[in-house]
Amino acid sequence: MSAPMAETSAGLSLADRFSADNAMDVVRELSGLSYEGRLTGQPGNRRAAAWIADYFAGLGMAVSTQDFTVGAAPAHTGLPMLTSGTHALEYRVDFAVHPRSAFLPQPRTGAACTGVDAATSASWVIVDAVPQGEGLVRLSAQVQAAGGSGLLVPQIPDRSGFLAKRLLGASRVGLPVVSVRSDLLRQLAGQTISASAPVRPVPATGTNIVAAIGGTDQALADQPVLLTAHYDGVGDDPGRHFPAAGDNASGIAVLAEVVRVIVTAGWQPARPVLAVATDAEELGAQGSRAHAEALRAAGKRPAVLNIDMVGRFREAMTVELGPGSDAIASALDQAGQLLELPLVVGAVASDNRSYANAGAPAAGLASGAAHYHSPLDSAELVEPVALGHAGKLMLAALPLLTEARPDLCLTGDQEESR
Repeated sequence: MSAPMAETSAGLSLADRFSADNAMDVVRELSGLSYEGRLTGQPGNRRAAAWIADYFAGLGMAVSTQDFTVGAAPAHTGLPMLTSGTHALEYRVDFAVHPRSAFLPQPRTGAACTGVDAATSASWVIVDAVPQGEGLVRLSAQVQAAGGSGLLVPQIPDRSGFLAKRLLGASRVGLPVVSVRSDLLRQLAGQTISASAPVRPVPATGTNIVAAIGGTDQALADQPVLLTAHYDGVGDDPGRHFPAAGDNASGIAVLAEVVRVIVTAGWQPARPVLAVATDAEELGAQGSRAHAEALRAAGKRPAVLNIDMVGRFREAMTVELGPGSDAIASALDQAGQLLELPLVVGAVASDNRSYANAGAPAAGLASGAAHYHSPLDSAELVEPVALGHAGKLMLAALPLLTEARPDLCLTGDQEESR
């Protein structure tokens, strides 16, 4: 049997062992209330990390962890409020705290006015569009100089009716910033409102979990194949659970089941295979960036498959290819053809970009989720067929990725210099 035929046969054999039911069990576990939405630095996130590490260890794998400092993670000190007259608006449905907002633990009351020029003492200023970058800093300073209480800015709800939870933002501004559902914002003009924004950044420690399957070819020991997915979520609000099932318990579930298949099948790859559950992806992919930098410092040259948001399937799997990833693209293409699974090139803005930026050939895989950063991103809406497609694709591609080919872990620059 020729090498390509052997790798094809091995890939299909592994793919046939993937159990979507097992993967769904992992989704349900990590989406549970006890994990509190898995926000980096919070107790629920640490419980999730321990569960994942125990899962890998239970398969007999060598498990290590990498701790890293997160600049800041948002923490609620209370339930934000917004009232117009005697009418209380609902947090996360009618309004939210903008990720660049100043910390405001106690409500401020004032008239809602339209535009900076109308700002007066204690007023809340309605802004039609949120300026980007330093523009919001300057706007906040203008309103603050006029004695204003804060800014009211628009946010469009998603199809679930919720205002998607946003964690990232540039530097925080000097005033509280409250995002209001766009169709309600103008209705507040001229009303007396009270608002609070009890959300502040706190230092946090993130943890990456790495489980290793050794390779048979010692010459390839520094050229592992990384299978990665992030386990952190956006965290619960006071009184409201964010399961983070599609984003990204689904990716971790596929990773866990792929690893189980490899171990229980007794398959021995030529290259080492590292299963990496990354943290702090929702805070700017800080975990994968820390891991990629550590690998580069250690002289490792990995090839990376990252999976993020595979909670539903609509016709095709999306693949984002980083620089120098032709060999990965070829393996995925062959696996997709074997499985009769359509693949399309598209954006997968996730941890794969951290590894690509560090010079590693990397690809991101995604097929979507029912809801994004919403309380409705629940296990009940994750489609087992989507998990199956993602897991089978990874397993069918793995023998092609782990073969002893010299070009797999070369960057684009290295390929050009050959």
